[in-house]
Amino acid sequence: GRGRKAHGCSVVIAGWLPDQPKIVDMKRSLYEQPVRIESAAECNFYHTTDIPGVGRVDGQWDLREGVDEYLGGYDFSGQRVL
Repeated sequence: GRGRKAHGCSVVIAGWLPDQPKIVDMKRSLYEQPVRIESAAECNFYHTTDIPGVGRVDGQWDLREGVDEYLGGYDFSGQRVL
């Protein structure tokens, strides 16, 4: 579970590390600062994808040929998918 201080100054997230919770200072951003990436080779891709200007980038899963079947034949036209 998660615990919060009464004034929202910190959040304790249980299970972050195996034996101890992580305490997050709410006065700082919860988001990491952006990291400049010079090459797709510096990244780990979950899915194989084709990136314009880069080409094919290999990942652990390549669903490009069967994406419609994988998505259950659902028409996502005009939809936002996260």
